[in-house]
Amino acid sequence: MKEWLIFKSNQKNPESEILYNKLSPKNKRVLDVWLYEKSIRSKSEKRAGNRKRTIVKFLDFVEKDWSKINYDDYVNVASAISKSKNGVKQKNGDRYFVGKFLKDIFSDWEKKFKKLELLKIEQEGDERKLSPKDLLTELEIDKLIKATSNMKYKALISVLSTTAGRPEEILKLRWNDIDFSKNLIYLYSAKTKRKRIVPIGFGIGHLKRLKEESDSTDSDLIFYSTRKEKQLTISAFSLILKKLSKDAKINKRVFGYLFRHTILSKWITKLSPKVYEEISGHSLQMGMRTYAHLSQDKIIAEMNERIFEIKELSPDEKKEMTKIKEEMNKQKILIEKLTKFVEFEEEATFIVRGEEILVKSERK
Repeated sequence: MKEWLIFKSNQKNPESEILYNKLSPKNKRVLDVWLYEKSIRSKSEKRAGNRKRTIVKFLDFVEKDWSKINYDDYVNVASAISKSKNGVKQKNGDRYFVGKFLKDIFSDWEKKFKKLELLKIEQEGDERKLSPKDLLTELEIDKLIKATSNMKYKALISVLSTTAGRPEEILKLRWNDIDFSKNLIYLYSAKTKRKRIVPIGFGIGHLKRLKEESDSTDSDLIFYSTRKEKQLTISAFSLILKKLSKDAKINKRVFGYLFRHTILSKWITKLSPKVYEEISGHSLQMGMRTYAHLSQDKIIAEMNERIFEIKELSPDEKKEMTKIKEEMNKQKILIEKLTKFVEFEEEATFIVRGEEILVKSERK
């Protein structure tokens, strides 16, 4: 079976251009029109390059005009992508662009390619669907911070756990992105091309101490690697977290994005939609799809109270309810004893809690 090609992800890949020039006029034309339509809304040159390279590989793979592409071609392409030596992220990128191309050029794509089920995005190890028990507790975050004497790592963990920033946003921070006078942090997302302002909590204390202990300038990276001009990488940070979680004896998978998942799962039920979107850097719809399932206790409680009118009792109310149940059990036992007594008497009077109770026998 033909293999799926692997290109380097630079904008002017010579192999990709060679293949593009070999495409039939019909395939070139449909590709050019599709790329132009996509460029109207997407201004990212890197994404445009990835989009073009993927479809060039796709059209080269099927070796036929686009109008003759059938279900078997689709299955073979999906299989080749899955078996390629690309990483999960690269495979998902290829799946996404091939799927978008087929959707856009075939009006009957749902029927023709069975809803593109074989091109579904594969979840990466760290990004697989989480459950509430996978999230970090406040105690576990505190343990991670205390597990290291390195002030840079303490500051990094505390910033991640108080801003809900994406790891890549936090790792590229420079000192001039921090407003110490107002306890604010400025995060820039390469994904959304937007800068947002996020208030920072206790993490500001660790940042201040780190700044005092360093001789860095405002333009220097905060979380640098071995050299100040070199940013700490995601992979290096993952190894650090793995070691710290082991030292802190935390028996769960700890990775960079877990802090964001943990914080946003709480914020999504507490913040107004507008504030949530501004702080998180994505739409409320995206947040509901990604993080709402992690706040199931809050959602269940609110549904019970507002929809089903089931009120969750407070700790004091629960104690009082327990006392009432115990008293009812005592009364039940007492009544059983009284009933046995009156089996031998037609009627009898008892004093219970200072009140007279007349019990009559049911004998005839």
